[in-house]
Amino acid sequence: MKGQGRYSEAEALYREAIEIGAATIGTAHPNYASRLGNLGVNMYYQEKLAEACALLEQALVIRKAALPADHPEIAVNEANLAVVLAKLP
Repeated sequence: MKGQGRYSEAEALYREAIEIGAATIGTAHPNYASRLGNLGVNMYYQEKLAEACALLEQALVIRKAALPADHPEIAVNEANLAVVLAKLP
């Protein structure tokens, strides 16, 4: 949906995936962090920068706790967060 610009529809699905993940895999799982990160990027595309930042920061904390320090998902998360932080006032 991102490629189609249907961000609000994608947002609802990302939020649903986060709820399901919290109930099934738990909030400390790297896949849960991926769901948060996906929603964070979606919020960035919608210019909801404060929420994007909070979601990406939360995802980064989970990833750093659950994955090796050199894991590529951490680097991607840090890069996404840097993009959002650069646009914040």
